[in-house]
Amino acid sequence: MTALPDKSVAMEDAVAAIPDGATVMLGGFGVPGTPFALIRELVRQGKRDLTVIKNDANEQGLGVDHLLAAGLVRKLITTHTGLNPRAVAMLNAGDLEVEFCAQGILAERVRAGGAGLGGVLTDIGIETELAKGKQVVEVDGRTALLERALRADVALIHADRNLIDADGAYISPVPGSAYFDSAASFALVRSGRLDLTMLGAFEVPQSGGLANWKIPGKFSPGAGGAIELAQKARRVVVLPPHTDRKGAPKLLATCSLPLTARGCVARVFTDMAVIDVIDTGFALREIAEGLEPELVIAATGAPLTLPTGTLPRF
Repeated sequence: MTALPDKSVAMEDAVAAIPDGATVMLGGFGVPGTPFALIRELVRQGKRDLTVIKNDANEQGLGVDHLLAAGLVRKLITTHTGLNPRAVAMLNAGDLEVEFCAQGILAERVRAGGAGLGGVLTDIGIETELAKGKQVVEVDGRTALLERALRADVALIHADRNLIDADGAYISPVPGSAYFDSAASFALVRSGRLDLTMLGAFEVPQSGGLANWKIPGKFSPGAGGAIELAQKARRVVVLPPHTDRKGAPKLLATCSLPLTARGCVARVFTDMAVIDVIDTGFALREIAEGLEPELVIAATGAPLTLPTGTLPRF
C-alpha cells in the first residue's frame, strides 16, 4: 500500500510562509486551544500589519497579547477584550482597530467563509451599536443584519483534545455526559430554546433594556455571548450592584451607555432589592434586611412602584 505523503513542516518554516499584512485566524477560548507556540513564532519573525480573528484577546502576557505588545496587529476581530488591559487601552487610545462581534455570530461568519457563502442574516445586534455600518434587509417581514463571511489567509490552531466549560476551565467527562461545541451552543440560544439567562449589567433602563458590554473611552470588554443571550432567552435576569462605586444608580430612566439589547430584562437582583420590570417601569418586590424603601428609592435613578402590602425581605 502506498504511504501517504508527509506534509508536516517545521514550525519556523510554516510561519515563514505567512506574509506581512495577512489575515490570521487563531483558535482558542481563553487559554484552552490557543496556539501559543505558533503565536510566539509569529512574534519572533516579526510578521506585521496583521488582521487577527479570534474569540478573545487572551489575558495580558499570554497569546494575542504578545502580538499586541510587539505592535504587529493592525485589526482585531473578536468577541471580547475585557480580560486584557493592554487591548482595552490600545482600543481606547485609537492604537488598535477592533471589530466586536457577538460570540455565536463570529462562529457563523467563520463557518460561512469556509462554506463559500457571502455571509449570514441575523437579528442579533439590531438596534445596538454593533449594527452600525451593516446592511439591513427585510426577509419575510423580519428585519435582519447581513453579517459578512470571514475568511483568512491562514488559520493557526492548537491540537487540544481537552474539554472546557463555559468559563474556560478544563473538565473531565463522566459516564452519561454529553457535550457539543460553542457554535452549536449559540445556535441553541439564538433559536429561543433557553428558558433563563442571568447576566451582569452596567446599566438597566426602566424600559427593560440592558447595557453590559461597553463604557466608551474607559472599558470595552466586548459583546461576548451576552447579546445573543439577552435577545433570545425567554427570561432575562440581571444581577448588578444597585449603585456604582461612586454611588450613582445603575437602574435609570434611560441608559447612557450603548445597549446590549432592548426590552429584554424581566427582573433585577441587586444588593439592596429585587425589582421587576413592568409596563410602567420598575416595581419593588423585595428589600434587603435592614433597609427601608426610601433608601432604595433614593438609590434608583427612575420611579419605583411600591407594593401595597407587606414588603418581603431577604
